Amino acid sequence: RTRGELALEPSPTHGMYGNWAESPWWSLHANAFWAIVYGLDIWNLYAEFIVNASFAPTMEIFNRYAGQKNASTSPGAIILLRDSLDSSDFERFPASIYGDDIRVDDPKCSAPEASHPVCCQNSTRLKNIAAAFATQGARQDDPSAAIGPSIKQKKAAGLNDVGCQIWPSNYGLFIKQIKPHQSSVGYWRVGPKNQPYGRFARGSNNSAGLSTLHFDLDDALFGGLPFSSQEPNTRLNITIIWYDVYPNGGWQLVYDAHANPNASFPIVKTTGTKIWKSFSTQIDDAHFGNRGILNSDFSLHTGVCESATICPDIIFSQIEVKKNVKINLFIP
Repeated sequence: RTRGELALEPSPTHGMYGNWAESPWWSLHANAFWAIVYGLDIWNLYAEFIVNASFAPTMEIFNRYAGQKNASTSPGAIILLRDSLDSSDFERFPASIYGDDIRVDDPKCSAPEASHPVCCQNSTRLKNIAAAFATQGARQDDPSAAIGPSIKQKKAAGLNDVGCQIWPSNYGLFIKQIKPHQSSVGYWRVGPKNQPYGRFARGSNNSAGLSTLHFDLDDALFGGLPFSSQEPNTRLNITIIWYDVYPNGGWQLVYDAHANPNASFPIVKTTGTKIWKSFSTQIDDAHFGNRGILNSDFSLHTGVCESATICPDIIFSQIEVKKNVKINLFIP
């Protein structure tokens, strides 16, 4: 078993780290998903998180998926959408455009005598990458911290959206986004700071033709996918967290059902409230045999508004597919 802890410093009310002070809800939620991805079984939190009911949804998610190493025994699948702005990725971020830096395979970075090698030392390169995504919320609040060892990054005075050798994709278990860069764009620092979902997100760019996000479930889930039409107890719940940023838009859930590989739910219409909302529905006829577009099990379509030539973009944070299983919080 594995255990991790958050010490006194990232307290929601008097922590000393500026990256947590920006929004403890954002940071705790993102940290919980990283703990799930990393395989943490036990997560010790500072008391002020435990007694504050506004953090309960994040802790419930961790409790539901803590210790879940095998899809076949997991109560479900979950994903937190994010784009990884990794300064060490010179294929995506060429030195000729963003500036050069020490490469991961450089002896200065990978020398065995270096107990804490730092491969990214050019803060200007990281700032240039952030600037390219500024319209989607990315920035570097403490550039000097982003090029130091991990302990220095942890104690940054603010949030940094570009890092070095960071996790390359979405956070989550037993669900993958198909071709994320070819179907969606990343967003950062989205929406109210007292809602947990805004640290990272992905969404559409309808003007560029990126209007559908596709997803694939692990085939070992729920006793094995696809479901046959004769199987009992295939009733599932799917919950999608989305940001209601623009009015007069809409999005639609399309999924692989027994009778139709592109079955759909009614369009969810946007009103521009600028808050994160939860769409939750029951699926009774799931097949999930990868018969959707790009061999997907389900997808989110954003180009479905009624009046505009180009539909407003939709931003998504989190998706969960699970059976009806209630997990109670353990509070000692």
